[in-house]
Amino acid sequence: MSDKMRSKSRQTDSRSSSPALQSVPALKRVNSFRTDPICPTFAEIRGNIVPILKPNFLKGPYSSVERYLEVQYSLLREDLVRSLRSGIHEFMHCGQNGRRIPEIRVYGNVSILERSAKSLSTYWAKFDVSQLPPINWMFTKRLIPGSLLCLSANNFRTFCFATVSADRLVEDLANGLIQLELESESLTDEFKHIDHMKTYVMIESEVYYEAYKHNLKTLKQFAENTFPFKEQIVYLAKGVLRPKYLTFDTTYDMHSIVVLGHRHYH
Repeated sequence: MSDKMRSKSRQTDSRSSSPALQSVPALKRVNSFRTDPICPTFAEIRGNIVPILKPNFLKGPYSSVERYLEVQYSLLREDLVRSLRSGIHEFMHCGQNGRRIPEIRVYGNVSILERSAKSLSTYWAKFDVSQLPPINWMFTKRLIPGSLLCLSANNFRTFCFATVSADRLVEDLANGLIQLELESESLTDEFKHIDHMKTYVMIESEVYYEAYKHNLKTLKQFAENTFPFKEQIVYLAKGVLRPKYLTFDTTYDMHSIVVLGHRHYH
């Protein structure tokens, strides 16, 4: 990032267009978890949709791999969304008032600067470091790559999700600069100019989004014929079958692990 750009608090690129930082229409809940977006939705955060949570089976087998995957997916995703939803609701109704809101971190006076050269959906943003306590940006868990952020200019009546870019530099963070990647799943189909003159509040979830995202994607990809150890994990089979590579004629020479010098282990 150039020194010239670092000195600017706001800079408008009037020739570039981007997804609007606005609300997403409430999504109609579908039965299959495979079609659910991984990124939280406007309806989930603002309470227009009730999460469908199915209890984990503590005793007995599941009826199918699909049922098992659906239960694990819904519980894991709600674990991701819940803390952000409760934190945003508390901020909307009570504000911060100098106190810490559990499970979220709040950054004020955030402005969207110019588009990054990395991609069309990546932007530089500037936040007010003077409002934060002393932070060692080298070792902090704040704003690490893949962290989920929620930005709003109107007390979260509308908002947009973004993640922290992998191009995270300590010297930039110390000066209140960061690259944000807008999450396409949280945006409408309309493309408008970002208003660079607006000031946003940025909320960071303490739940690490990147780890959840990859686990949720993996659960979506499994099927009845690809799920490993399904007989033991899903159907609770007690017997363990012999591996196919192990036949009745298979022999192994264990001499190297049972003989050590002149000592023999039995």
